[in-house]
Amino acid sequence: DLGVAHVTLNMVITQMILSQKETADSSDEFCYTVDGITYAFDEGRVRKYDQDIKSATELGINTIAIILCSARGRSAKDNPMIHPLTDTDGTPTGVVAANTTTAEAERRYRAVMGFLGRRYSPEDKQYGLIGGYIVGQEVQSHWLWQPPGEQPPGVCSRQSRDPVPLTC
Repeated sequence: DLGVAHVTLNMVITQMILSQKETADSSDEFCYTVDGITYAFDEGRVRKYDQDIKSATELGINTIAIILCSARGRSAKDNPMIHPLTDTDGTPTGVVAANTTTAEAERRYRAVMGFLGRRYSPEDKQYGLIGGYIVGQEVQSHWLWQPPGEQPPGVCSRQSRDPVPLTC
């Protein structure tokens, strides 16, 4: 027994939410609707998170989810979850800012957070329990974690701040 009370889990939302083309074949369990638009989630990835979160919950360990966007993997340059100012080629870590710049981008982000809240908050803890969320990885090291390229003052702070109210 190591006495572990808390763990963090990186949740890569850009690889979790599917494209609109992929949504049609998804079961309701892996879908979430925002403003009348249904978004689907990658069943395999979600089930892996279920396993990790459920295991921690059963051991009495509080899971804190770190919400990340990645510029690596499937179609990073065209991924609508990635902030449009992101320098996808210049990111040293692959972790980038979430896109909340348009109504559609906000809906997609709200769908992800709503899906996670619905799945990992119920009292029955069927899939485990997430006790908190970290949004905006390492904002003090913006260039490493959310690289927007060269920007005027204020752009980086807005890029880190804007997703926070959508997460609640």
